[in-house]
Amino acid sequence: MTNIKTNTESRLYEKLPDAFFFFQFDLATKTFGVFIDKSCIPNLEKLAVNNRLLPIYKEKYFPTHKSYIPNFKKFHGFNSCGEVEGIFGNFLKISFRLAPMYTISKKKCEDCKGTGKNKDYPHYKWDCFRCHGLGKELESDRTSLKAVIYTLSLLLYLLDAYDSIYLEEDNKKGYEVFEEKYKQQMYVLKTCVDGEMNGHALGGSGSGFLKKKVGEYFSRGKTADKAYTSVGGPYVAFEKTIEMMREAYKFLSVKPKLKDSAMGFDHIGAEGKEDGRFHLQTEGTNSCSLYADHIGIHTNWFKGSKEEQGYPLSCHNVDTSFQQMILLIGLAGVTEEVCS
Repeated sequence: MTNIKTNTESRLYEKLPDAFFFFQFDLATKTFGVFIDKSCIPNLEKLAVNNRLLPIYKEKYFPTHKSYIPNFKKFHGFNSCGEVEGIFGNFLKISFRLAPMYTISKKKCEDCKGTGKNKDYPHYKWDCFRCHGLGKELESDRTSLKAVIYTLSLLLYLLDAYDSIYLEEDNKKGYEVFEEKYKQQMYVLKTCVDGEMNGHALGGSGSGFLKKKVGEYFSRGKTADKAYTSVGGPYVAFEKTIEMMREAYKFLSVKPKLKDSAMGFDHIGAEGKEDGRFHLQTEGTNSCSLYADHIGIHTNWFKGSKEEQGYPLSCHNVDTSFQQMILLIGLAGVTEEVCS
């Protein structure tokens, strides 16, 4: 396995002092962090208290939970899933510690009777499909992950509201002010948290700054003879990002024996292209992915020269909170790698 420095050591907040917010994933602690420009926190607090989004989210997802974001300064999410870690440079950091979606019981797996072997295909020497070779029954519980996903979704909507309401009210220029103030902002994003097919979609815009950084990453990879060619053109793999996504996949799904050839790993990928676009993919039906698109509505970064313009971010077949989390971790990984 690639030896990856934990993201807390990279001090990414020092490399992006002029960003509005960004994601970071600490592989060692399995913590997803959101760094937010501390100067906008008072307005986010107003939104958290006054915006109708809070009652909607509470009523829909946690109707019996009495404590949900009592105030933004003590941000604890819907299920005590997040905590304010403190001020880092220009940013307030909110951390979400991830937990596995399954617990391992003391009962023997009913399918393999505790052997961990696949009883139907013994000649392939496969692990049991039910317990993944552990020999114990796995009890599913996505409550913790859903709490993180729902809270992140609400937080992203509040950030979007700050962008579209407060900056526009203060300056009467809308996105032009956003682009001028947050020159190192890489993306804006919103997510869905519905249980239906494609119900965990995510999308938004990537900036010209992100496009430039991905293009530079591609150039470094090409110089190092790490560029590959596919039907979509040449690309460079985000190696550390792929490792993050794979390790998070194993951790969340309790599949410690999962190998590259097993279901899941051959579908996890992250790549950057010469034109500054990128593509992230995880396991799922017919390419579950988040990517920089060529078409769509720009919510930001649609002005300036062609080189300065950003692009839409879109997704495909994101059906579950698990898939959405892996793709968000991938976006955090891309943020890390292009700035390294």
